[in-house]
Amino acid sequence: MTVREVPPTMAAARAGLQVDDEILLIDGRDVRGMSPEAIHRALEGAEGSLVRLTVLRRGSIVRLGIERGPLRKER
Repeated sequence: MTVREVPPTMAAARAGLQVDDEILLIDGRDVRGMSPEAIHRALEGAEGSLVRLTVLRRGSIVRLGIERGPLRKER
């Protein structure tokens, strides 16, 4: 799964997630076999809880811990 947008006010941006990062693992679970809905469920959680991502960025593995923030309101 490739990151297409990282709004600067979101927790993911503050934690260092970048556009074009490829998410490989969510809390140690491989995303390759996950549906979009399963990925969404794996990323959601209680505000203030931590989700750990392993991403591929320009050929390097990067591990990020992201503290979940408030849900973004849909437009």
